[in-house]
Amino acid sequence: MNNQNLIHKLDSQKNLLYSEAQPCKQPLIWMLVLGIAGYIWYSVYHQIILGIPFGSKPAPDIILIIIWVIFGVLFPYGLFKARLIIKLNNENFYYRYFPLHLNEHSFPIRGIKNIEPVLIRPLFHFGGWGIRYGFKGKGYIMSGGKGIKVSFNSGRPVYFSAKKADEIVDAFRKAITR
Repeated sequence: MNNQNLIHKLDSQKNLLYSEAQPCKQPLIWMLVLGIAGYIWYSVYHQIILGIPFGSKPAPDIILIIIWVIFGVLFPYGLFKARLIIKLNNENFYYRYFPLHLNEHSFPIRGIKNIEPVLIRPLFHFGGWGIRYGFKGKGYIMSGGKGIKVSFNSGRPVYFSAKKADEIVDAFRKAITR
């Protein structure tokens, strides 16, 4: 990152009107990921540590280790670190779905028609959690309940789950009046 980009990034952080980071707190997703991870850990323990082949057609040890690294270590860690980050300053609306987005994405405020609070039902509206496409448009969904609908001057709306939807709407109104 060059100095000019770093200075711009620091300036945009100073002028934040709103910022939030939402972790993944969905019990069903955690149970699924931890259940799979536990099963993989048990199979590695059984086959690698105890030396007893696991299952009727055991995988080679190297394959089992690769599966363990991916599903037993990286997936749970990735879910633990996952965050939907939303920021708003006078010029831009920023979002990042970490670890899937390596960098922040942004929309200029002048290209946003409106931001309004909405009720988000992840399964009904988008078919689940994560970065989703549904009948209503694109959604960045970490949890159900409160959220925001970002309508653009051109194009379909984008939905974001937001813990404090009313606060981001107020911040948007402040940004457009400046």
